Amino acid sequence: MVRQNQGFRRDLNLEETTNEVLALSNLGGPNLPNDLRIIQNNLRNVSKIPFNNIDNGFFVFNVNKVISINSIVSTASAIENSTEVEVTLVQEYDIKSPNVIAVSGVTGIGSTVYNGEFVTTSSSDNGLKHKFVVQDVQYSGSASGGDVSGATFTFKPKSEFVFTNDDIVGVSTNVSVGSTTLVPDTEYFICNSNGETQFKLSSTVSTSGINTISVTNVSPSSFNFIRKDYVLLENVINLIEPEKLDEDFAFLSDSVNDTFTSIQDSNEIAEFFITKKYKTNEDLTTTDELKFEGSINIEDPAGLNSNLTGLADANSPGIFIGTTRAFSSDNNPWTQVGTALSTSSSEVSLAELLFYDGLNISGISTISDTVVAATAFTHKIPIIVNGETYYLLLDT
Repeated sequence: MVRQNQGFRRDLNLEETTNEVLALSNLGGPNLPNDLRIIQNNLRNVSKIPFNNIDNGFFVFNVNKVISINSIVSTASAIENSTEVEVTLVQEYDIKSPNVIAVSGVTGIGSTVYNGEFVTTSSSDNGLKHKFVVQDVQYSGSASGGDVSGATFTFKPKSEFVFTNDDIVGVSTNVSVGSTTLVPDTEYFICNSNGETQFKLSSTVSTSGINTISVTNVSPSSFNFIRKDYVLLENVINLIEPEKLDEDFAFLSDSVNDTFTSIQDSNEIAEFFITKKYKTNEDLTTTDELKFEGSINIEDPAGLNSNLTGLADANSPGIFIGTTRAFSSDNNPWTQVGTALSTSSSEVSLAELLFYDGLNISGISTISDTVVAATAFTHKIPIIVNGETYYLLLDT
């Protein structure tokens, strides 16, 4: 039995053990070897995340990644009544399992097995091959050539870890991002990170002044960001509970894991409500009932609303009801569809309705002596002709 500080034993003739794990357990207790494994080769510890996409100069990781399929091989398991499927992609995408994926576009005999949404069980060859299991199906076969010519493998985004400002990262290969080329074995620093789904890169650390690298396009589309994950003494000190000068002071009211979970919950709730909050720099769709007192001013610094071409621009500012610009007429957001007027508003009104250049109603002739009882109508519109009021009967 291992005992702490046991040292050499007389019954073993003071022989020194060659088992390092046993020796460390004798000196520091049975858990010491496992603790030391965590910091073994500490300065070499890294983590990787594959490039996903870019958006407005940011590297973003919340977009579905769609990659074409090269081939598929499946093996049936009679014992577990399932099928293990291995998909080989046309390019690498190195993600950790499990990860939600979707396969679509496979044709041929195995299409009913291969197409669908699954959870990966493992990946190999730097993310070139990925495996998943299809339950309650047994099928051994393969798909290649024409059967996968239009097939795609879609990775659903998942935050495996967070890149924060001043994290040191590198790239797995030479990457052109426009006017700059990122080079392996060169240190770059995370900046403008939202702590979850996007960040930019700087060639200098923030304490020296951020020098943001402009990103306009990325080539190649398959590479990894490699982050240094070593633990420094400063990181350990930050986790050590300080001496309490005030008995009512609590460094952490819960465990470290519970505290991180609480912080994450707060961030996610805040992020949700931010999407519902009115902004001056983004479009907003809301189901809230809006009530205004007084006038509404719409700012148009670019002058897009000053001409018809600008009004057709997607960035033209305005308030829309459905897909129709509000206040585009005297009363309601009407738009012409063919020869008819249409609106997506549920309550409309008309101050004046002008039938310009004559009025034609299908189904009757100009001169008719047939009297038909007006019974099937749902709406009527008053019309004044030569001072007399008539009603136009309409049926929805």
